[in-house]
Amino acid sequence: MLTAVILGNGPSLKNYKFFSKKKYIEIGTNHIFFNKIFNLKRKNIFFTAYDKRFLNNKNNSLWIKYLKKFKGLSYFPPEWENKLSINDTKIKYKFPKNNKKIVSLYLKKFSSPIDLKSSVVTEMAIPLAISLKARRILLIGCEFNYNLTKDRLAKDSYFYDKELNKNFEHNLKTSKNWQKIQIKKLKQISVFLMNYGIVLKDLSIYGKLGFLKYN
Repeated sequence: MLTAVILGNGPSLKNYKFFSKKKYIEIGTNHIFFNKIFNLKRKNIFFTAYDKRFLNNKNNSLWIKYLKKFKGLSYFPPEWENKLSINDTKIKYKFPKNNKKIVSLYLKKFSSPIDLKSSVVTEMAIPLAISLKARRILLIGCEFNYNLTKDRLAKDSYFYDKELNKNFEHNLKTSKNWQKIQIKKLKQISVFLMNYGIVLKDLSIYGKLGFLKYN
């Protein structure tokens, strides 16, 4: 049974040791490149991002630098095509064709262009895992639990320095709304995946997805 490990950017990622087993694949997201353990040269590793701020932020030159070094395949939204300053066959704008029907139904049911209703985990990482034939999907560093103080991110909101998120758009109120929406959506996604024999489990620490701990 193939297992996909989705790596968010939450603080519990600091305690994660990357897998080397052949039946595991890893899907890194967003700023995962800043985790030194994330091996850019391994074969069973993938990358994805969704937030358009990665396209607009002039400070993302370091992110692009790591992306160019990455040996695995990277998957981005179709609308990103021709917008990244990289011309590389390892950059993809469509999911693999495996489990096409399940992925199509998933996107129709759960995908949303509205920022408050979306996340890289639900919009890109989970459907990518499905299209890679994963039968078990593990979430790590996906706390869905922003730590804000007076509308500003606390230093322990991510595994990396909060300064990398200078353009963070949420305040205390919107972050709580976003968390509620994502948690509700992930509950629905879990049930949806079970209908196809795919298990979704959360291994993040101190997160909001306790209902996925025992799947």
